[in-house]
Amino acid sequence: MGCGPSHVDVNEAGASNAAAAMADENKPEPGASNGASANADFNKFKGTSKKKVSERLIIFVLGGPGCGKSTQCRQIVEKFNFVHISVGDLLRSEVAKGSPLGIECEKLMKEGKLVHVDVSLKLIMSAMDNSRNKHFLIDGFPRAVDQAQAFEAKIARPNMLIYLDCPIEIMEDRLLRRGETSGRTDDNAETFKKRFNNFIRDTVPVLAYYEKTSPKLVKKVSSVPPPAEVFMEISILFKEALKLEEKTTVRTFDHNQHDCKRKTFIFVLGGPGSGKGTQCELIVRDFGYTHLSTGDLLRNEIKSGSEIGKSCEYIVKEGKLVPLEITMKLLQDAMDKVSCKHFLIDGFPRAVEQAYEFESKVGKPDIVIYLNCSMEIMEKRLLERGKSSGRADDNIDTIKKRFEAFVAESKPVVKYYAHSAPDAIKEVSADKPIDEVYKEIKAILESKEQTATC
Repeated sequence: MGCGPSHVDVNEAGASNAAAAMADENKPEPGASNGASANADFNKFKGTSKKKVSERLIIFVLGGPGCGKSTQCRQIVEKFNFVHISVGDLLRSEVAKGSPLGIECEKLMKEGKLVHVDVSLKLIMSAMDNSRNKHFLIDGFPRAVDQAQAFEAKIARPNMLIYLDCPIEIMEDRLLRRGETSGRTDDNAETFKKRFNNFIRDTVPVLAYYEKTSPKLVKKVSSVPPPAEVFMEISILFKEALKLEEKTTVRTFDHNQHDCKRKTFIFVLGGPGSGKGTQCELIVRDFGYTHLSTGDLLRNEIKSGSEIGKSCEYIVKEGKLVPLEITMKLLQDAMDKVSCKHFLIDGFPRAVEQAYEFESKVGKPDIVIYLNCSMEIMEKRLLERGKSSGRADDNIDTIKKRFEAFVAESKPVVKYYAHSAPDAIKEVSADKPIDEVYKEIKAILESKEQTATC
């Protein structure tokens, strides 16, 4: 799995089983025999320091049974080095031990009911106290508002709540297919219905609770698309809202595969929200190009507090283009500082005069990739990103100005290259899922690499 010792799921099968474990947690049941026992066990943990726990980073992952929580959690653990605490798997482990508490829990799970909240809190706190890692990913909890309140009172408020939004029809289909091979006692049609009813009755109000009390913590992500695309959205949230970076040990490019001294220029053009940054990350991973984003260079200059940065900040907020001489200086300075001269430049040129200037002072592009995306989809992506990015230009007023500037200034650039360099311009539809868009881009670049080595 690539998770290492930081994963607290019971075993590999248990981890995959956790994808839809919605019915096996935490709410007091009238007359439940495990209540007193749970309270007695929980008393052992009353000495745990809330201050110690509240200093940790805690992420809740919620969603209906079959929404794909476990799949996404495994990716988060691998790429961002979190400890994954699956309450469902912890409970199943207790059942496997055959303890009195486990026997009672098994009965409740078969009935699609929630076990006592103190049981789940005890298991969570024990897992946290036994881990040296301070970043925790808790899936399938809380499943009722009283659980959320109990967690906050005894442990801490979460730093983020990721809600995997998925229609019940799709979740049911996934569960039925999983039930054919999982061997889990709660993977059957009768229990599914009970679990969906519990989800709607108990867990959906949890989302409403956090949207009311801590709206900035709630991040909704559609889990209908393929898992890779869902994770890409989550990854963006972690980077922009939590300022976390993926582990770079997953994959690195061997620069011996190409001549770093031979200058190559790849332009990636497209409207705001067309996915330029996302596609560039994938290109860098597979082809080792030096990625230069004029937008990032400008934002870094603004953060520096320089005089140039201050003047650029106002222009960016207005959705306008910064003076050409500033953009060219930032680009050339960045190019001079790196050893690999295979450049991937996104968001530039944004006007025909910028294209002229680059060609006269630097050189002509080898490939111009144009990500063609509808305005409706770009606007939807930008508004969703604006909920967590903190970027000054991610608001509806600036978005409209940026679209206007794109149509007026940048679209003519595409026409310019179609006329002046028809072999270099490559148009790719960016309305499609991320992996489909990249598949087409990768084929274009692989063809170029093969031609360059001939």
